[in-house]
Amino acid sequence: GGVMETWPRSALLAFLARISYSVFLIHYPVCLVANALLFRLAPDSPAANLLGMVLAWAASIAAGTLFHHRVEKPARALVRRTTPSAIAPHPAQSTSR
Repeated sequence: GGVMETWPRSALLAFLARISYSVFLIHYPVCLVANALLFRLAPDSPAANLLGMVLAWAASIAAGTLFHHRVEKPARALVRRTTPSAIAPHPAQSTSR
């Protein structure tokens, strides 16, 4: 098998790959909230801003995980249940031309 069939071997990387779209969707609002809080609480503190960035990153991962489990996975399951099989591509069909 190729490298893409066995990558990622790390459970952490596999987890981050699974939630990546949800993190992408949620990180911007999380960063806006973190930025607004930091601007009010410590606008002139580089250390507080660095800590805020780390906390925003962690909050984005946490919120993305929650979003993945509560929104993305149920939505994907709903689409699979409601999409007619004539429209949905069959896994055995080749997409090459």
